[in-house]
Amino acid sequence: MHMWDRPYVFSRASNIYTFSRNPLLQKNNHIHIYMPWNDEIVHDLMFKIKGHINLNSKCFIPFMDRDLGVQGLKAQDKEQLVKQLECGVETHLIMSNLDSIHILKVSGVHSHKDCINNKDFKAQVSLFDSNEQYTIWIEVEDFFVFKANHAGANDTIEDDLNELISSEQSQNLFVPIQQLSIYSCHDQDSLRAEALKWVELNRNLTYEYFIRSCELEENFYQEVWQCLSKRSQHCLIMGEQLRHKGILYKDVEKLTFFKQAFESYISALINELNEVYISPLIKAYYEYESLRQVWSGLQEGLIHPELRKILNHLFADRMSQIATLETFLIYINNAKTCLFSMKHKYEKKIGKEEFLMMENFLGRQENLVESFLCKRLDKKLEGIIEVKQWLNHIIEVQNTLTLTEIKDCTLKLSHLLSIISSASYEDNLFFQLVEQKNLKGIVRKSFEEEVRELTKLYTKKTA
Repeated sequence: MHMWDRPYVFSRASNIYTFSRNPLLQKNNHIHIYMPWNDEIVHDLMFKIKGHINLNSKCFIPFMDRDLGVQGLKAQDKEQLVKQLECGVETHLIMSNLDSIHILKVSGVHSHKDCINNKDFKAQVSLFDSNEQYTIWIEVEDFFVFKANHAGANDTIEDDLNELISSEQSQNLFVPIQQLSIYSCHDQDSLRAEALKWVELNRNLTYEYFIRSCELEENFYQEVWQCLSKRSQHCLIMGEQLRHKGILYKDVEKLTFFKQAFESYISALINELNEVYISPLIKAYYEYESLRQVWSGLQEGLIHPELRKILNHLFADRMSQIATLETFLIYINNAKTCLFSMKHKYEKKIGKEEFLMMENFLGRQENLVESFLCKRLDKKLEGIIEVKQWLNHIIEVQNTLTLTEIKDCTLKLSHLLSIISSASYEDNLFFQLVEQKNLKGIVRKSFEEEVRELTKLYTKKTA
């Protein structure tokens, strides 16, 4: 059992992207930081930190105990943290007052003397007035509310902390979040679309947000929910909030809420598509020089010029993502030949273990693309794009529509939303994406099977 009233550095296993059985990325142990805080001493500390990040794109937090007392950091821990950050490893600062849990993205670990001439550091005086006493400062650049105590029980938060720290990290949390609109399309501007940090989303864990999250996890996605990225989960929750709010309105206002709910759904979809099909390839490109060399020699031979432009955009930055569903369709319809050609370059290479690993990796990525097409998921994606284009047209001409026509369009959109976000394996694309992610089928229990499970539970309780 951990002592949650004192700060410390802890080690956590990282097992990211193994959903595609990626042989390149082995399980690693990285260190992170836990720090408690006391709301009675610094009221609304998390709101103040979030405000500083919003204003300055960063915030400096001293390594301290829950009562703001000075804490030292071992030299070997500081050295390892700095090395992790230089290698691009996502490093976390977990902070809790046992009523909530916040995860912050660490971008630097500094000694006090290194910060004296830093103008951004000097701006932190309003947060920690006696800043000269602290020897170690942690620089953070993003902020995620992991858990809020809606149940009102401290034991629940402690259990969540234990689970968070002891479990394997299966996804990067601080990946820029794509937010789509019905107006987004495949063009040069959309390729450069700016994705958002968590602090820029103004994500608010209200009780309604909590309820919608529980509803999706327990009634719709069940065991699939935890397999989705946090970005996708957030967008799906926002979509449900907007859909339920829209029910209370009528006419144009109802249509507007349902439009926003649909945009949240397609935002969740593009984030998950990037998570499964795009991020592993970009990560391998940056970590293995041989792949960069293969790509450099292969570019001119690509048949589809759009694919070459898409991949060059993705490889331009480690955090790049595909920004629209239309762009992803171009990629998925042409990537198989490209991945095969890249894999073929490795078949003649010998002498390095890396070459065999890369060949296996590219073969697996090729299989993911082929499976996507064989399951005709591209046709489902085309259907969702068609709905987006239809809705775009309706919004453009809504001033010319009668109330009856707006009502008919709203009812149609509401029905379509209920289909694509339902618990149906055939209609909800997320079930099949998670199936690709985990490389195993998803079996949905029938009503009769659920009742049998209920009977077993009752019998066990009364035995």
